[in-house]
Amino acid sequence: MMVLLVLGGLSHQQGHVYQDVGILYRDILSKNPNSWLAHNNLSAVLIERGEIDEAIAHAKEALTINPNSAEPYNNLGAAFHKQGKIDDAIANFLKSLQIEPDYADALNNLGAALLAQGMTGKAIGYFVKALHLKGEYAEAHSNLGAAMQRQGKIDDAIAHYREAIRIKPAYVDAHNNLGTALKEQGDIDNAIVHYTEAIRLNPDYIDAHNNLGVALQEQGSINAAIDHFLTVLRINPNYEKAHNNLAITLRQKNKIPLALKHFRKAVEIDPDYTTARDNLNRLLQQQARPIDQK
Repeated sequence: MMVLLVLGGLSHQQGHVYQDVGILYRDILSKNPNSWLAHNNLSAVLIERGEIDEAIAHAKEALTINPNSAEPYNNLGAAFHKQGKIDDAIANFLKSLQIEPDYADALNNLGAALLAQGMTGKAIGYFVKALHLKGEYAEAHSNLGAAMQRQGKIDDAIAHYREAIRIKPAYVDAHNNLGTALKEQGDIDNAIVHYTEAIRLNPDYIDAHNNLGVALQEQGSINAAIDHFLTVLRINPNYEKAHNNLAITLRQKNKIPLALKHFRKAVEIDPDYTTARDNLNRLLQQQARPIDQK
């Protein structure tokens, strides 16, 4: 069955036949409105597209028709996770597991939600159980890698990211995550390789562009770094970290007015972004015009 994996992707069972599988499920529902499976599968497609409100409506309709199905609860949990409603996500993953205790996708997704709440140890337990049930599970390996990285176990994290990529070579999140772990180890050259691959697979992947920009900046490739930060801001003008990082590179090129502009924009977007505020304050002090502190 089609379900959405947090930090993973959908496995479109008929993607080679239908360019838009959502059309297929809407067609099924136009002929059979009581198909809980079509409601469930359409909700998963909509979550991946970011159409969360409609996804929630279809998952709830699936549960109205078949209240004893685990998959719609899993999809509801994934939708709430996308909305940042982590407590609601956890509640629905737990309901899914009450119905089907060995549901590997719900175990993985519950682990991801717990990880988002900072409960790393508990999250690891769910990722491990998911992997016992479904060994060739790229998303669970990547999530477990993220948990290990958070614990400072970088070698273990790298091993799990590499396993995720072995299983699913085009897994963009795993390439980006592996890049961050390699960079943390000081292996910037190979980090750049994986950031670059993530961008090749998804040219609009802003986290990978931002991470690649930082890595290139550290290597002294300032102009190339600037290009990646500008790409991020073209896609998402409110990405505060890219404004801060761009400002740092502009300051290195002695483009002070532009650097000040982007530091200010980072602070405007997120007033609690202390790194950007400190950078702005420091640069203004160098210009003999200190900023008032909050």
